[in-house]
Amino acid sequence: MEQKRNENLDSNQTRLSSLNYESWLKAEFEQNFDHLRDRDSKFIEIIKFYATLVLGVVTASIALMGVKNLNHAFALVGLLLIATCFVGEICLLWMIAFRKYFVTSARQVNAIRHLYKENMPEEYQGCVLQSTDPSQPPLLHKGSAHITMMRIITFVNATLATIGGLGVMSYITQIKNWQRISVFTTTFLVVIVVNTLYIKKKLKEKKED
Repeated sequence: MEQKRNENLDSNQTRLSSLNYESWLKAEFEQNFDHLRDRDSKFIEIIKFYATLVLGVVTASIALMGVKNLNHAFALVGLLLIATCFVGEICLLWMIAFRKYFVTSARQVNAIRHLYKENMPEEYQGCVLQSTDPSQPPLLHKGSAHITMMRIITFVNATLATIGGLGVMSYITQIKNWQRISVFTTTFLVVIVVNTLYIKKKLKEKKED
């Protein structure tokens, strides 16, 4: 009698543990799916903000250039463009952070899919078409829309910094044309290279021991 009671107790505990395990997996899957949608929407919001900012700044710059008798109009426009470039760099930092969180959530979803697929009857496994690889997607996936937008923002930031620098330099009349061209080329390349290296560093996969 006592043995049977213990067996029933063990059976109930096992069933309860299984239920808790299943409930946790389901909650974790749904939560990470919500995180995916949230981070993706945040990414889009940053892009919209940046695009609106750049368009607004370009419009304001054109308006400033059209003002008559405005002293150092080119320099003022240059400062405005450089300030916009700094805001763009901050947007890029946020995008990198959101990309990392997005990938972490996606890998967690894939890991749960993988677990369920392993325990699924073979005839149903073909119904799972989405990735079940816990190591996917890669942080620095060249075909990712996130990475593509980071590259576009890097290019726009480099352009803003370069034109802004030339605008500020217009205040200095002693600079020769070859010096302006040198600064133009150097500024553009520096922003492109620094941003690219920074993105690669921050999105580099950590090696597992």
